[in-house]
Amino acid sequence: MAVTKNYLKAAHPNTKEITLRALISDQDSKIRRRVALNPKAPHEVLRTLASDPDPEVRIALAGNPLTPETILEQLASDESVYVRFGLACERTL
Repeated sequence: MAVTKNYLKAAHPNTKEITLRALISDQDSKIRRRVALNPKAPHEVLRTLASDPDPEVRIALAGNPLTPETILEQLASDESVYVRFGLACERTL
């Protein structure tokens, strides 16, 4: 049940910043991906997720229309070809 609650909180636009900051440490990468897509996630949280060990989390940042350019530039030179490809797909649609 806690996983479902966190999953819903991670993407909800009314989730408090303090909660989003806590959720980026969740062991479940699905939760971290949802935070990466949250348009209300603070830039500090997005910067942290740009270094997440799971490439899917980093790809999700490209899908957030409010991800700052500096983070997108970081993703453009990511070590993972999947992250670079995901960024290119998200930003050319």
